[in-house]
Amino acid sequence: MPVVRNLRHGPRRFTELKGAIDEISQRMLAVTLLEWSARHPAHIDTARAAYDARPDNPPT
Repeated sequence: MPVVRNLRHGPRRFTELKGAIDEISQRMLAVTLLEWSARHPAHIDTARAAYDARPDNPPT
């Protein structure tokens, strides 16, 4: 639950998230995020498409 609470206002870098959650190890945070990403690929695709469509995002 601390991970979800810390992401409710938007994305954060891994190190920011780790620093905000004292009671989680780096390994457990990585596992939690990897598990979430495996269960929610549609969310990732939607977020990636929205990011790519931003006018301030230069094409790669």
